[in-house]
Amino acid sequence: MNRSLVLAAACLLAMATVEDSLVCAGTWSTLGIGVNGAVCAATVYNGNLVIGGSFATAGGVTANCIASWNGSSWSSLGSGMTGGFSPPGVYAITVHNNMLIAGGDFAEAGGVGANRIAAWDGTAWSPLGSGVNNTVQALTVYNGMLIAGGISLRQEVTRQITLLPGMVHLGLHSVPEWEVGAILLCAH
Repeated sequence: MNRSLVLAAACLLAMATVEDSLVCAGTWSTLGIGVNGAVCAATVYNGNLVIGGSFATAGGVTANCIASWNGSSWSSLGSGMTGGFSPPGVYAITVHNNMLIAGGDFAEAGGVGANRIAAWDGTAWSPLGSGVNNTVQALTVYNGMLIAGGISLRQEVTRQITLLPGMVHLGLHSVPEWEVGAILLCAH
């Protein structure tokens, strides 16, 4: 993979929005004509930069909250995320078991019912189980397990960190009472 693409992904993570280009290490690198809204998450999947957020288009292409940059142009991932929430958005993305996982506030992914969390296999979107009951704001992988954080992801549990799929609550004593906006895992 192109080093500048990785560098662009790292810089994008620190930005709240992308309009026409991004800056990293003092140099500008354009990404086409950019997106028409906020970018909230970024990762690299299959050698491409993938961004999620609250936007309708990327590079003039209809993307609906998630898009891929191959180093020269933007493309959509299916028909993106839509429905159910106003406005829909993708706030967290990660890679797990060779699939791109997207979480946020949406009811459908690629036209398929997906309650705020879905998986992209490179061709199509599919739901992750029955989804979650509130906004997903953070995703990470630890020891092969997909972990989601957000705004009260289980109604019967007041803590906000959940293992997916299967929706197993971690039962951590130090998990905050409010929403989880990011997850950082540290080895002791």
